Amino acid sequence: MLLGTLLGAASAWGRDMPPAPSAGGGNALPKQLVGVGIKERLGKRIDLDAAFIDHRGKRVTLRQYVAGGKPMILSLNYYRCENLCSLQLNAITDTLKQLEWVAGDKYRMVTVSFDPRDSYEVAAAKRKNYLETLNKALAKRGVKREADWAFLVGKRQPASDGGKRLENVAKLAASVGYEYKYLASEDQFAHTAAIYVIAPDGKISRYLYGLVYQPQHVRFALMDASRGKIGSTVDRIILSCFHYDPNSGSYTAFAFGFMRIGGVLTIIILAILIIVLKLRERKRHAPEARALIGKQHARTRS
Repeated sequence: MLLGTLLGAASAWGRDMPPAPSAGGGNALPKQLVGVGIKERLGKRIDLDAAFIDHRGKRVTLRQYVAGGKPMILSLNYYRCENLCSLQLNAITDTLKQLEWVAGDKYRMVTVSFDPRDSYEVAAAKRKNYLETLNKALAKRGVKREADWAFLVGKRQPASDGGKRLENVAKLAASVGYEYKYLASEDQFAHTAAIYVIAPDGKISRYLYGLVYQPQHVRFALMDASRGKIGSTVDRIILSCFHYDPNSGSYTAFAFGFMRIGGVLTIIILAILIIVLKLRERKRHAPEARALIGKQHARTRS
């Protein structure tokens, strides 16, 4: 229970954890959380050729999930975790239920376990449970297409720390700045919660923190990662009114964007008004014009 509380605190901190306490005391950071957090690497690239094992026991690479120029939402969890990981995966599911786009269509959803004891059979069971919940919700919305969500485990190979980590998973975690550690006394991992939006070229485009992911923010992040390849014109206009704040890991209203759209709308309204006035003017003068044309025809005949 204590660990669950600590992990919740880690999630609230999100990125770089506060420094370890000094010998003098003060607001001491629990030792379980020292060295746990996220150091952002926005704009850096992950290794898309890193190999993992999917729910069928087959070797896959992350490159397969961005094929066709699709952005990817990535989360790092472990499947035995009943505390923070379950809360985060539930939060992701709630967000995916509300997104207009279905996971697996315009973007891919990928979760990778950092626990070397998680097998692909465990990943398969986890995937089945979450996809059943997600697809039932989508069906109630009238969505005919079923979602897809990859649950991966590390490719077995010798690890430099005696088996507490898998090298490929550790490299992926390091590439996004994700720092976690194994607590032997608890037989659990201390970690925080975030999702990473990855561009098709492997570039880390956005970090979204915590245990609540606003569907609009996720939508914006996917649009940014795809460089406008997904989303309608209206979506892009709305996105121009928001600005990604790396300090909060969220999107905030951008005043200049609203002013710009307001200016465009004003011009459109004025243009419509001018057209309406000109049409009315033509209609008002139409009888006079017809009378004038009639007189000219009469003179011509005479």
